[in-house]
Amino acid sequence: MMNCSMFSYLCIAVVATMSCRAELGWTRIGGGRWNDFAGWDAKQVPSAVDSVFHTRCGGELVVDAPASMHDLSISHNDTAVLRVVEGGHLSAAGTVEVGNAGVNGVGRLQVDGGDLRISGDLEVAKFGNARQGFGVLNSGRVTVAGKTYLGSCNRAPGTVSINGGTWVQEGGTFNVARVGDGTLNMNGGTLHISSPERNPLRIGSYATGNAIINLNAGEIYTPGVMMNIGDSEDEGVSTINLNGGLLQIEGDSEALRMGDKAQIMFGAGVLRWKGDRIQELTVLIEEGRVSWPAGGASKQPECWDASWLNADGTALLYVDFNTVNAGYTTVWACAVLPPETLGLIIASVD
Repeated sequence: MMNCSMFSYLCIAVVATMSCRAELGWTRIGGGRWNDFAGWDAKQVPSAVDSVFHTRCGGELVVDAPASMHDLSISHNDTAVLRVVEGGHLSAAGTVEVGNAGVNGVGRLQVDGGDLRISGDLEVAKFGNARQGFGVLNSGRVTVAGKTYLGSCNRAPGTVSINGGTWVQEGGTFNVARVGDGTLNMNGGTLHISSPERNPLRIGSYATGNAIINLNAGEIYTPGVMMNIGDSEDEGVSTINLNGGLLQIEGDSEALRMGDKAQIMFGAGVLRWKGDRIQELTVLIEEGRVSWPAGGASKQPECWDASWLNADGTALLYVDFNTVNAGYTTVWACAVLPPETLGLIIASVD
């Protein structure tokens, strides 16, 4: 049986624990450094259990040293920016929301050489119709253990741009679009999705907004891709533009699922899928879910297993298993040289 003194000690401990958590807001207009206690409304630097709000004013808040909190909100009508720079290590035990406040609020979470770890979910744009959320990785590392959402549960759009560095999705799913439109721009760097979830890269799946991935450079590695699956009648369009770079799928024959409004468009990019997936890809190509209006380098490959000429006769799509990349099926497009160009090449050789 618990005696009175022990019960009193427990009560004191509970009250002390509850009193440690605080809601802290950044109030210095024009921005500043995270570890500057004078910039916070409570005149103290946030701790690992605090909920933090960069929603009271616009400006750029810079993390250039180790910092932590529980939850984080970034949004303001005058644009709220949080940058994690070299030397900065920001850790969130809970959820991070970007673009979730203000009538026309804009939030921007940017990593420039620092390290950002989110143990909960990352939501880029949330609530409202006129808000916008942006995530930018120029260099450094981002790790998300929960789910990532680009696009809000209303109509607000969310955009992530990876220009360099490494983005790791450890758990949950990486969702491009919800009700709001979602865009992922890959201009360099690596997106590595290691989640145990089935087909964790979800592009316009279980969503009504338009979803687009622009793979211009860099690499995406994922166990699987789900495009335009599980949507309602007012579903949006799901698109992957393989303008450059590499999309590599490590899963089985069900690791690339595409709905009626899904499209993969080849430019100079490459799709690589583990195992012999010629049959699965042939079905998707012949159903019109894969297109190649243009190709990359015009040099014809030395070997391939199947090829298709586009309707304009300007590009060929090639599929090869095991020769170009051992153990993988590789898909790429090449521009077709016009006859007059071929004549010039032959003449120059002669």
